[in-house]
Amino acid sequence: MSDTLSALRALASSSVVFPLVAESYVNVRGEDRAKLLQNLCTNNILSLAEGEGCEAFLTNIQGKVLAHVEVHALADRLLLHSVPGQAEKIIAHLDRYVIREDVTFEDVSETLVALLFAGPDAFSVLRTLGVLDMPSKRLSIGDACIAGIEVAVSRVDWTGEDGIRIDCPASQCEKMLQLLQEAGAELGSDKAFDVARIAHGTPRYGRDINEENLAQEVNRDALAIDFRKGCYLGQETIARIDALGHVNQKLCRLRIDSNQEPPAGSELLAADAPAGRITSAAFSPISESVVALGYVRRGHNKSGETLRSSFGEVHVT
Repeated sequence: MSDTLSALRALASSSVVFPLVAESYVNVRGEDRAKLLQNLCTNNILSLAEGEGCEAFLTNIQGKVLAHVEVHALADRLLLHSVPGQAEKIIAHLDRYVIREDVTFEDVSETLVALLFAGPDAFSVLRTLGVLDMPSKRLSIGDACIAGIEVAVSRVDWTGEDGIRIDCPASQCEKMLQLLQEAGAELGSDKAFDVARIAHGTPRYGRDINEENLAQEVNRDALAIDFRKGCYLGQETIARIDALGHVNQKLCRLRIDSNQEPPAGSELLAADAPAGRITSAAFSPISESVVALGYVRRGHNKSGETLRSSFGEVHVT
């Protein structure tokens, strides 16, 4: 617990690096790459200029989420990033809709490691290491060279505003971690990352999102869905929900008055009636309570609502 507390304090006051091994990376190449992805995801890929990025859902015809991705537009390809174990599934889904389009897919997950470098000092530390052209917009991406290691750096907000994802060659991961620590960064654990991303409301596919969830239930409409773009797979359902004005449940940030972490699937109650379920939970030594994500039913998912669980009172934050 002391390591988690130390990393979270560094995240708030200086800088911390979280090694996220086995993340999914897919290169999409070919002249029709943007057109294909535009037809299969919720955000506007055609509007991305080189170096820009966006968040998106890949959905099925019912508007349910098959994958949650970050899309980066590079000069010669689109780079898709997602959580571990998703590359094969993403490629298989996209490839189903290739007829005569000039598009190819490449799983490069084993060649890259994602290092989340975050905290108020993160940018200044990277500048001391020679990264002078820092991404300025959310999910924008650029190349950099750190002590002779060629990497890509992208602006992310998984744990707050001050975050950079360093896409580092897997063979150079240990050297990069050493460089960042020597420059003043603290090494963060998986546990500390989980506390930080849950507290910030960042979902992970497979834990907080799955194929049963409608896109709008994930509660990231402003970040991941463009309601003005043209037709795409699942768009009819998503547009109908938008016109209706609501879904029956939404993913919410929660705080639980407990030091015991509820397992995924734990029930939330309102006046003894089912009101939702927890998807992720972690004890935060900063707040001395449990932070969680969970789906909460309409009528109970406004900030300030208080629910019950077998682990203590649950506050929608």
